[in-house]
Amino acid sequence: MAALPGEGGAGRIDLSGSLAGLALKFETTLLGILASMVAGLLLALVEKGEQELAAECALLAAVAEPADAP
Repeated sequence: MAALPGEGGAGRIDLSGSLAGLALKFETTLLGILASMVAGLLLALVEKGEQELAAECALLAAVAEPADAP
């Protein structure tokens, strides 16, 4: 008959395999969170530059319109 977890092992259960798996899952989750934060920051910077470019183009178009009219 197989020994129960509390018999003969002084009440110790080997959790190293489970903890190693959890550690890997937490590390990959952390990497995913950090990567998404970096991607979000880069996206915000690109969108800011895009808005500034659109504003400059609109300003240049407004300034150039009267010169084109006869």
